[in-house]
Formats: sequence, structure tokens, C-alpha cells
Amino acid sequence: MCTSKELLARIEGLDIEQVCEDAFNLNAEIAEELNKEQLQRGEGAIGEMPDYSRASVEIYGKPEGGIKLYDTGSFYEGITFGASNGTVSMFSTDSKNSFLENQYALAQPLGLNGKSRVELNKVLLPTAIEEVKSKLNI
Repeated sequence: MCTSKELLARIEGLDIEQVCEDAFNLNAEIAEELNKEQLQRGEGAIGEMPDYSRASVEIYGKPEGGIKLYDTGSFYEGITFGASNGTVSMFSTDSKNSFLENQYALAQPLGLNGKSRVELNKVLLPTAIEEVKSKLNI
């Protein structure tokens, strides 16, 4: 229990940016999985991935439709999200990360599209609420 004056002091001392970063980082694995699911559907953060070429489909056995960026799995396995200093970072630890981000910049392979952001927000909001409660000790 605390007085309203004590609670007000706690609220004024609350670093909401840190609360948001903590909530995001606690759910970063969910964001990473959502990004992988998008890529498996041939979707980037801001658009559809370009279709595989005819040769890729006929000669190399790629599925028709959007490029999925999955050959060996190393790009997907390396997808990493994190928040720090007010910024959310998204990258893959795979050596092809820079090349793939540049090659498919129009679709932006790393990041969440609107549908995935809605899904992430379903877990972020409750986590942020719990973080606030914890930091306010209520």
C-alpha cells in the first residue's frame, strides 16, 4: 500500500521509454518468429517479396511466388530483434544479411508488416502493463 502522493511520485519517476524497451525485449523472440512467418509467405515488412524467376522454379525447384530467403536456414536462424536507446534493431547474424537487405530493400525483408505488428501488440501491451505495475510496485 502507498499513499496517493507516493504513487504520484512513483509515476513521475517512471521511465516509459525503458518500460517499452523492456516489454519489447521480453517479446523479441515472438517478433523474430513473426518475421520468419512473413518471409515464409513471401512477405516483407513493407511489401511483397519479388517472385522467384522462371529458372529458379523450373531448374532449381523453388516454389512459385514470392522469394522466401530460405535455402540453408542460416538467414532465418540469425534473425534478431532488440530495443535499446529508443530504437528497435532488426538484423540477421547470417553473413548474407547486408546483401539480402540491399537486394530486397523495396520489400524490406527484416521487420514486421501491419498484420504481424497487430499480433505482436497483442503480447506487448499486457507485458508493458505488467512492467509498469512492477516498476510502480503496485
